[in-house]
Amino acid sequence: MRPGARARWETAAPCASLRLALISPMTLHACTDAARDSALVTHTHPEGVAGTIAVAVAAAMAWQLRDAPQADNAQRFFTEILRLTPESKVRRALGPNGSALGWTTQN
Repeated sequence: MRPGARARWETAAPCASLRLALISPMTLHACTDAARDSALVTHTHPEGVAGTIAVAVAAAMAWQLRDAPQADNAQRFFTEILRLTPESKVRRALGPNGSALGWTTQN
């Protein structure tokens, strides 16, 4: 295996789910289902699937909130990501309301 080949393979599902979230108008649940389906092709571990779903929901939410007033964007953004990401290390790493990423719902 060439150096870096594994890293490209591991990012295939999140990249595919990101494209799906951005080019296809769909509900968040449909986005979650599409992300899960795309992840299961390349990922056998539930954490890989959870990460793919989190990326897809984040992309979809960013697109949906692009014209919304910024006052409540952070709360809505992280609420949906946490709600739709399956229970996993990925979800726990986000912390309550995205606090692990330096965000709070009060921002």
